[in-house]
Amino acid sequence: MANSPSRLQIELVSVSFLITAVFFGWIAFFGYFFSDDFTWLWHGKKLLENPGAIFSAHMSSFYSPVVNAYFTFLLPLFGPWAPGYYLVNLAVHILASALVGVFAWQLTRSRILALAACILATLAGSAYEPIVWIASNLHSIATLFILSACCSYLAYRKTGKIFFAGISSFSVALAFLTKEVAIVTPVLLVLSGVVHGRVAYRVASKRSHAIFATCIAAITLLYGYQEYLWQKEGFSVASGIWSPHLSALLRYPFALVQMIVPVERFVSASSAAWIGSAGSALWITTLIAGRKRPLILFGLSWIVVSLLPVIFFADSESPYLIASRYTYLARIGLILAFLGFIAPLLRGPIKNPKFVFSLVLVSALSASHLVFVYNRLTTEYAYVYQTGRTLVSALEEMKNYPDHILYVSRERPFDKNDAAIVGAASVVADISESRIVFLKKDEKKIPGKNETLLTWDYQKKLFTLGPK
Repeated sequence: MANSPSRLQIELVSVSFLITAVFFGWIAFFGYFFSDDFTWLWHGKKLLENPGAIFSAHMSSFYSPVVNAYFTFLLPLFGPWAPGYYLVNLAVHILASALVGVFAWQLTRSRILALAACILATLAGSAYEPIVWIASNLHSIATLFILSACCSYLAYRKTGKIFFAGISSFSVALAFLTKEVAIVTPVLLVLSGVVHGRVAYRVASKRSHAIFATCIAAITLLYGYQEYLWQKEGFSVASGIWSPHLSALLRYPFALVQMIVPVERFVSASSAAWIGSAGSALWITTLIAGRKRPLILFGLSWIVVSLLPVIFFADSESPYLIASRYTYLARIGLILAFLGFIAPLLRGPIKNPKFVFSLVLVSALSASHLVFVYNRLTTEYAYVYQTGRTLVSALEEMKNYPDHILYVSRERPFDKNDAAIVGAASVVADISESRIVFLKKDEKKIPGKNETLLTWDYQKKLFTLGPK
C-alpha cells in the first residue's frame, strides 16, 4: 500500500472527507455570512463588472487575486446562499488535510503516519476559524498552495522531473497571490528539503535545482518588495494592529499551548504567567527530547517560521493568544513534531505503553478541541450568524422601497465595519452606497418621508427597519 502513492492519496482524501462530513458538515447549514463576509461579497460583485481587475484590485491593503477570483466566480453561482461558500471552504480544508498526509508520507515513508497526519489536520484543533468563518478562508487556501509547493518540491527532488518543479513554482506564486503569510513559503521549502534529504536521495540535477531555487528567490524578492510597498502605509500597520515589537515573540509559548489545549477561555492576566511558563517549558523539553530527531526539529521550526508574520498582530480578544486562523499553517508543524515522537514507537509492539499513552492523550486533546469549537459555535458564533441572517432579512424588505435613503444606527454589532453594511445592502438589495447614511455615535434619527432607519434590537438580537 505504501508503495502506491496514488492509492494512498485516494485514501487520504476519503478519510478527510469522512471526518469533515461527520464533524463539520453541519456547519455549512448552521453558519452564515457576517462582518467581512459581506465586504468580500460586495468586492466580488464589483469585480464581476470588470473581471480584468481581479489581478489588480485590492481589498484595503490586501492583495489577493485568488480570493478576488473566489468571490467573483462563486457569487453568480451561489448568490447570497451561505451554504455554498461553506461547502467550498470545507472542500479546501479536505484537500489541505489530505496534502498534510501526503507531505508526512514523503518525509517518513509510513502509511500509518500519513493517515495519522491527515486525521489530525482534518480535526482542525485550534485552527477552526477557516471552517466556521467564510472570510477567513484566505488562510486555508494559502496553506493548500503552500503544501502543494512543498509536496511538489519533494517529488521533484526525488524524481528529478521538471514537471514537479513547475507545479511547485506555480503553487508558490498562487500562495503569494492569496495571503501575505505565504511569504514564509521559500523558508519552508528549504527546511522541507533538508529533512527530506535524510530519507530520500536527491535525484534532481544540481543545475536544474539551481534554476528552480533562482526562480523561487526571484518570485519571492519581487513579491516581498511589492508587499512591503503595499503594507507600509496599510491600515494594519498605520493603526498599530500589526507592530514588530520584540515583546510579541513572548507569545510563542502561548501559541504552542493554544495549539495543543483549548485554553482561550482560561487565559487572563492572573493565569498568563502559568500558561506562559508551561509553554516555555514545553518548548525547551521538546527541543531537548527531539534534538536527535530531525522530524521533531523540523516540526518546531515550521511552527516558528509559520507564526513569524502573524505573531506581531494584536488580538483584540487577548494580548497573549493569536487568532485561530493564524494557527492553520502552524499546526502542521505541531503534527509533524508529534509524528517524529511516535515514529520510533511504531517499531515496537502495538501495546507499547508509550504508544498507547500517546494515542490516548492525542485523542483526548482532539476531543477537547472539538467540544470547545462546538460550544463556541453554538454560543458566540450563533450570535454573529444571527446578525448576518437578520441583516439580510431586513435588507430583503428594503427591496420594496427602492427610492428610500437608508440610515444606519451606530449602535450595532461590528459597529466599526461600515463596509460590511454597504456590501450587504449592495449584494442583497442592490442599494447603492450613495443611498446609505451612517449615523454617528449616540446620534438619533427619526425617519422622514422616503427614509428608513436600520437598527439593532439588543433584546431580540436582530436587525430591524424603522418607519418606511
